[in-house]
Amino acid sequence: MASEDFGTDISWNKSTTELATVSDNDNLLQSVVNRLNTTYEELAWVYTDYGCNYRDYLGSKVDNNSLEFVKNSIRQSLEEEERIGSFDLSLSYIGDGVINVVLNIDGTNLELQLGDDEE
Repeated sequence: MASEDFGTDISWNKSTTELATVSDNDNLLQSVVNRLNTTYEELAWVYTDYGCNYRDYLGSKVDNNSLEFVKNSIRQSLEEEERIGSFDLSLSYIGDGVINVVLNIDGTNLELQLGDDEE
């Protein structure tokens, strides 16, 4: 994965309101985070397959079934990302509706937290 070019995009720092560019693996991570934090309905007027419905889990009892629902939601969403081929995905519940996601793409682990408003 390190040798692949995942493109360049604009990155916005919420705390400083500064714009910058993000490239390669960092751009892929940003793209994954943006896709997962967008509901299908938000951009339905432009895309039919962009987003993720993991938020449907929020407020549910935390158990293996709810984590499996979130995992399947994330898997389905990421299968639509053209730059990602095969991947492994593991989840763990952190607390207060926050789930830790580890996404392994070609030996590179991308780690992020979903349900955390600090993203």
